[in-house]
Amino acid sequence: MRIISGRFRGRHLSSPPPEITRPSSDRAREAAFSALTSRLSSWNEVTFLDAFAGSGAFGLEALSRGAKFVVFAEKNKIAAKIIAKSLSSFSDDLTMKSALYGDVLKMPKAKTTFDVIYLDAPYGKGLTVPALEHLAKTGWIGEESLIIAEIETGEDFTPPKGFAINQVKTYGRACLNFLSYTS
Repeated sequence: MRIISGRFRGRHLSSPPPEITRPSSDRAREAAFSALTSRLSSWNEVTFLDAFAGSGAFGLEALSRGAKFVVFAEKNKIAAKIIAKSLSSFSDDLTMKSALYGDVLKMPKAKTTFDVIYLDAPYGKGLTVPALEHLAKTGWIGEESLIIAEIETGEDFTPPKGFAINQVKTYGRACLNFLSYTS
């Protein structure tokens, strides 16, 4: 796994063991970022939440592209240590532009809504809907937020009240649901 674009393009990322996380393919990540880039005027002022972060590849990609601030949410301690190590090995200033939290379902109240929310819950565990509900209730998601929920292709997914699916793209096992939110 590697960073696709931006300041750290080509840098390889450490991954937690496969029994801990299931990394998204480079192809799915590239498609998600291509879609996001076409919707954003610039990455410079973007706040990004990498929920169920695993290796932190999505958040690190956002930082590489110039995101203003990234929050990583990962409750597995081994995976969280790998994210922290990646952040410090890439650049000292990345630790100043990021924060690391634990369980997505226990995230504290946000000070402001985030521009981009990427959720990549473990497949088949039914965590995407409760995570969306919790993040909306605690102020991480707003009406202007760009939201992508990755689920397994063929997995049943009905977004919670207030969320609408605007687009769906499938890349192998990964099904990217582009969502909007109205409170």
